[in-house]
Amino acid sequence: NQPGSSWAGDENEFYLLIKEANQAIKSVNPQARIIFAGTTYWSDVLAGRSLFLDRVLQAAGRDPDAIPNGYFFDAVDIHIYSSPYQVFTIPQTYRATLKKYGLDKPIWISEMNIVPWNDPMSTVPHGGFRATLDEQASYIIQAIAMARAAGVERAAIYKMSDGKIIGGEPYGLVRDDGSERPAYTAFQVAMQYL
Repeated sequence: NQPGSSWAGDENEFYLLIKEANQAIKSVNPQARIIFAGTTYWSDVLAGRSLFLDRVLQAAGRDPDAIPNGYFFDAVDIHIYSSPYQVFTIPQTYRATLKKYGLDKPIWISEMNIVPWNDPMSTVPHGGFRATLDEQASYIIQAIAMARAAGVERAAIYKMSDGKIIGGEPYGLVRDDGSERPAYTAFQVAMQYL
């Protein structure tokens, strides 16, 4: 367990959840893709522990059904914020973890972005892992380019519109009033050319 986590169980329980979910879902739709829960690299590294993915795969190793069924998932999701360069490097770490268990699965990034501190909707100070509105726009293009270079199968920006602003950090490409941040235009450019 860690702050911000929505999973209260241990690694073995998570493996059992994904196994049961896989079997139930694929019994109805064999073409469905099961994605390993979106996790963050830094929460594990800064806590001095191996990646949650690694710990779950290790727990799964006791199940004779794990290996023949690809550990019951089809791709791995990651959340990466603040540094576009990590959008290239962190997937390599996840691939190395998968390789340790004889796996080669697609990597997805379902959340990436950086908080603009100088937006009128922002109440966070300059500094930390924040950017100007222009830097956020640059981040969008750089992160999508890095995801492509890293061979990430799917990459997404969190989030399209602000919705409820938590902790004073507006992540949306669009504000709730419909006005667009420069990052919105950057996203359009990245989608057109990358």
